[in-house]
Amino acid sequence: MGAPKIAKDIRDYLTTTTGLSNVSVGSLNPTPINQYAVIEYPGPANIKTHGGGSPVLDEGNIQILARHTTDQTALTNIHTVIDALDGLKDVTINSVVYLYVTEISRPRIVDRSENGSMTYAWECRVSARR
Repeated sequence: MGAPKIAKDIRDYLTTTTGLSNVSVGSLNPTPINQYAVIEYPGPANIKTHGGGSPVLDEGNIQILARHTTDQTALTNIHTVIDALDGLKDVTINSVVYLYVTEISRPRIVDRSENGSMTYAWECRVSARR
């Protein structure tokens, strides 16, 4: 089995368990305004342990973006994501066991567009066993 596709798995989890829609992987799309993105990004080196029959541990960092036409709704939406993911442990997504998800940083505004839309970001660290 190859390395888990963390961003895709987290997107699948969010759409399945929270009912979120318009969730892309890798970046926000230009339209619609109201949407989410799950982005895997570099950080500290991933831990990959291999050896004599023991499982492989993969760790990665992801950023979730929530964009909406109003500030309050964008903030509410990012907190929906945080409630679904922060502290998540021992859940299987697409045949990969995710051991834990833990917050790296509090949600913050990353973009205020001329059209009035707001984008909030939240980062977390994900550990998976394969």
